[in-house]
Amino acid sequence: MRVSLPDNEIDRIEALLQYKILDTAPEESFDDLTRLASYICETPIALISLIDTKRQWIKSKVGLDLVETPRDDAFCAHTILQSDVFIVPDALADERFATNPLVTSEPYIRFYAGIPVITPDGHALGALCAIDRVPRELSPKQLEALRTIARRVTQQLELRHNLESLKLAPTNEYKLAEKTRRKFFKKIAGGFGLTSTILVLIATVSYHSIREVINTSKQVAQTQKKITKLEELLSYMKDAETGQRGYIITGKNYYLEPYEVAVENVERQIDELRKLTADNPKHQQQIDILVPLIAAKSSELKQTIELRSTKGFEAALQVVLSDRGKSLMDNIRYTIREMENEEARLLNQRAAIAQTSARNTIVIVSAGIILTFVILALVYYLIYREMTDRKRAEQALKVQQQWLEVTLSSIGDAVITTDTSAVITFMNPVAQALTGWPINEAKERKIDEVFCIINEQTRQPAEIPVERALREGIVLELADNTILIQRDGREIPIDDSVAPIRSKNGVLQGAVLIFRDISKRKLAEAEMYKTLEKEKELNELKSRFVSMASHEFRTPLSTILFSAGLLEDYGHKLAEDKKITHLHRIQAGVQRMTELLDDVLLIGKAEAKKLEFKPALLDLENFCRELVEEIVLGVGIQHKVNFVVRNSLNSSSTGSYTNAHMDEKLLRHILNNLLSNAIKYSPEGSTVDFEINCEDEQAIFYIKDAGIGIPPEDLKRLYESFHRAKNVGTIRGTGLGLAIVKRSVDLHGGQIDVKSEVGVGTTFTVRLPLNNQEKN
Repeated sequence: MRVSLPDNEIDRIEALLQYKILDTAPEESFDDLTRLASYICETPIALISLIDTKRQWIKSKVGLDLVETPRDDAFCAHTILQSDVFIVPDALADERFATNPLVTSEPYIRFYAGIPVITPDGHALGALCAIDRVPRELSPKQLEALRTIARRVTQQLELRHNLESLKLAPTNEYKLAEKTRRKFFKKIAGGFGLTSTILVLIATVSYHSIREVINTSKQVAQTQKKITKLEELLSYMKDAETGQRGYIITGKNYYLEPYEVAVENVERQIDELRKLTADNPKHQQQIDILVPLIAAKSSELKQTIELRSTKGFEAALQVVLSDRGKSLMDNIRYTIREMENEEARLLNQRAAIAQTSARNTIVIVSAGIILTFVILALVYYLIYREMTDRKRAEQALKVQQQWLEVTLSSIGDAVITTDTSAVITFMNPVAQALTGWPINEAKERKIDEVFCIINEQTRQPAEIPVERALREGIVLELADNTILIQRDGREIPIDDSVAPIRSKNGVLQGAVLIFRDISKRKLAEAEMYKTLEKEKELNELKSRFVSMASHEFRTPLSTILFSAGLLEDYGHKLAEDKKITHLHRIQAGVQRMTELLDDVLLIGKAEAKKLEFKPALLDLENFCRELVEEIVLGVGIQHKVNFVVRNSLNSSSTGSYTNAHMDEKLLRHILNNLLSNAIKYSPEGSTVDFEINCEDEQAIFYIKDAGIGIPPEDLKRLYESFHRAKNVGTIRGTGLGLAIVKRSVDLHGGQIDVKSEVGVGTTFTVRLPLNNQEKN
């Protein structure tokens, strides 16, 4: 399916290319964001992709091996057409994607959620997306987190782009000035070179006679050298032919040694001969004739050798007997002899030319002197013009420096530049504000004096990335959890990138460090994690509640339905006492369900912070005795509750059992749940100790049983809603009792502690202030 193009496609592609990110290596800063998206959305796959003209290129990925896909197959190509999230809950049920190769084959996409990555200029370069292999939805919190991460991707792109922009080549004006300067030096060098040539010519003419002798000697030597080279060339060809014949006759490889040496040196001899005769067009033509003859002869030699090697002596002999090789060798000898004769003729010509040149000496010297004065005048003019051009170039350089300072100062991130020794050369206002160092004090200082960073977790000093970037010549990023220590000691979380600064010739000139304050982002991420964890916790609570409700409600409901059914169908046949028994069962079931609903509603109020705290004057000793009596009546003779009151007559002057101020309803929840649990999880016939003590303006309650105990791994989750210890077995319970106890104790401003040993028993200690005042 062909995907529509954005209205601003041309501008969008141009913007994408300006970011210079396509086909770059993986970067940890982008990979961290991808992993975060995968974790938050709970999907096995997450990507950061960029949409090019005909492809989707993947910058960062989790759970996928692809590097790029055709643009028409990319879900993200649809995402960039949106202004917000693009969701495909079930790709197979969506006619746009049902036959997409990414859906029908690896990676078998079924769910897709993508957020466009939009630049500040409004260009959607690509998308951040979460992908699953099963149909699903994302919660509102997950979608908001995905939007936040997408904005972070954009910020990372901008940071990377800003870093690249600082490596821009000089401006056109500066380039023009440099080009003009190079031309000037070339002209000056040419002028002085020409002047020197003329002076050399004058000197040469002045000593013409001597020079003619020297030149004649040189020409003779040159001619002899040419003849020697020609003889060497002919000798190599003869050696090659000799080696060929020896190999053909004997078939032994060592006969090929002269041939191989000749083949290796012939081409070099021809090149040297060309250089020696470069001033003689005729010789050049003769060499042009000689080269194909030698090539043909070499080919013939090679052919016969290969035939001897592969097909034997007779096959090679037939080629030799054809006389083609002899004809070629004769032509080579003839051409070389002709060149030698030509060299002798040239020697005679040069002697005649030497005589003629003597007559022209006076004329050349006079003309040379005049030309020298003209050239010197031209050089003076060029120097004058260069001075003017240099002033213009200096002005262009000044404009360039001002442009760079304005650019760095206007960047929203902090920027510090250094030289190759990591000494600070520039800081923009943002960097000055974040470090606490003004530029006039920071300049000329080492970077580690001004930019002090530590690891947030270990609190140990972190390596300054500038030093490594200068040392290794690579672009680097700060490690996670980096803290900048300001000059006054305050701490700021930051992230950054650093890159070496190079000249247009690649020479290292320093480094540029770009960083930003991420305090707000850290807070937002912390809040986002907190919200997501809370949402996960709520989902887990819901799951546990459903499990509890389905189990705890099923038993009383079954009892009610069974008893009601019997009364309806067989009531006329049942004795009166049987009817009353079934009615009591119905009442007990209703009572059990009412208690469960009350507990759920109570914990709901506590979670919503709507549980009211209303302390009132309370006779604590009588309240506890009445509560124990109620519990004992309920459990019958199976358990014994041993209630003990300590210091009832010696309570502190500021509080006693008779004038305690507590919330009676919440206190009932506390003690009733603890005592009920102590009885429920203890064997029949055992004793539960309940003790109350009054000291230091506190009421201290001890409830001890000899029950099954609580496993150590369950103690840390003891007060979580719907949580039950793993050793409760078939003992009924909702997992709400201790959660209600904890919240009721907290509302009193009290404290609860527990000591337990599996198979031995459990002791709860609750401390509550005696004189609570109502909390508004």
